[in-house]
Amino acid sequence: MNAFEIVGGIVLAITCIIIVLVVMMQESKSDGMSAVSGADSAINYGKNRAKTKEMLLNKVTKVAAVIFFAISLAVCIISVYVK
Repeated sequence: MNAFEIVGGIVLAITCIIIVLVVMMQESKSDGMSAVSGADSAINYGKNRAKTKEMLLNKVTKVAAVIFFAISLAVCIISVYVK
């Protein structure tokens, strides 16, 4: 293993942890039982603030996924051609 593979593995592990945490912080898109119980009025409170938080979490998820893909591809290519 060369240094690039080690650093790439560490960056991949950190990116995986970030993706898991950010996805867990996002709210579910389905209504579930709240639609039946009439809890819609509580959801609408502070709607603009929730949208900006959700938009930020979506953007962080997308960026982390692109970083994960790029680092994975780079580590695979480097490990094949550099021995």
